[in-house]
Amino acid sequence: MLYLSLLPASVLLILAHAAARRPPAPVRWGLFLGVGLPVALFGCGLLVFPVAWVLLVTLGVALGVWAVRRHRTRRFWPLSATAFVTAYLIAFLLFTAPQLRESTRLRRGFPFESLADRLPEPQPPTHPLPDGAAGSLAEFDREVERAAQRGWVRDQHLRQLHERTTDEFVDAPGFGVGRVHIGPPSRATLGQEERPAPPDQPGPRGTSAGDTEPAEAGAVVAADDAARTMHAAGVVDFVNPDGFGLVRGRSRVAGFRPHGFSKVPDGKPKWEAETVELVGLLVHPEPVVYVSAKLPAMDQLRGTPTRPLDEFETAGLARLRAGEDHYAAGAGDRLRLVGSLRNGKTCEGCHGGGYRDLLGAFSYTLRTARP
Repeated sequence: MLYLSLLPASVLLILAHAAARRPPAPVRWGLFLGVGLPVALFGCGLLVFPVAWVLLVTLGVALGVWAVRRHRTRRFWPLSATAFVTAYLIAFLLFTAPQLRESTRLRRGFPFESLADRLPEPQPPTHPLPDGAAGSLAEFDREVERAAQRGWVRDQHLRQLHERTTDEFVDAPGFGVGRVHIGPPSRATLGQEERPAPPDQPGPRGTSAGDTEPAEAGAVVAADDAARTMHAAGVVDFVNPDGFGLVRGRSRVAGFRPHGFSKVPDGKPKWEAETVELVGLLVHPEPVVYVSAKLPAMDQLRGTPTRPLDEFETAGLARLRAGEDHYAAGAGDRLRLVGSLRNGKTCEGCHGGGYRDLLGAFSYTLRTARP
């Protein structure tokens, strides 16, 4: 916008010099104001240059001084140059400098961080993914990319803060605001206030999928479409694609929002979730299940009690490591499900490892949905 603002500024300068005639000819105030006002209004809502308005005023003052002193001052250009510099200085002090100071504060609040120590690299699966699992992972990638588009303003603001500091000055509000301009970065656009807090576990408090006796899990069955769809949508919600931030490698990530559920996974009209628990594979020496009164959220897992995998989850994890996506068992109106959480294309930048590596899993206890 700085460069674009020079266009109306140049026109105003030319007008001022055309109006500043030497005596005995009068100063052309009609020309300056008649053409200068529309120039300052250039774009009529399409483009607005605050600096052009300031320059119109400072050049008007310069013309007023010229009208009084032109018998003793031979050249107008020192006055017009002073008016030009003053206008841009005023625009900088009133509009640009406060935004640059705010951007500096935001850079301190959303710095580049290293996730390498917090996220051990995953282990690859022991077998190639079957066609069904490979298709599910490809669909996960597409859903994550679509969901990530919701955070494009945040992504652009993070890039502006950390990669386009020159553009930040050039596009500062004081020099010009475009109609399609997304505005300067702010805590509202970079924060996570709009992300709902993780809800409570929908089942009875204090219960866990691991409380189920092995015999109560029922016979192994194929996960139906409702359960598979519920798990797929839940994984996208958990990874929170519009909160990935600016990723420049595992050791340089800015603005990352922790993964976590914002709502209870929905398997209706067939299933309702009673418990949804995260199976952790990367941090602990052995796989564990986090037991929490709320749905899993990565920023709230520190200090959360864990338990060993039960017999059903152990069998399910073995199947996931072999390349499957789901492992299910049903008895009566209950269904237990273990669903995979794999390394997609957009996950590799932070998690490292390879595409399709197993990052974790979710252990569900479902019941038949009530009318």
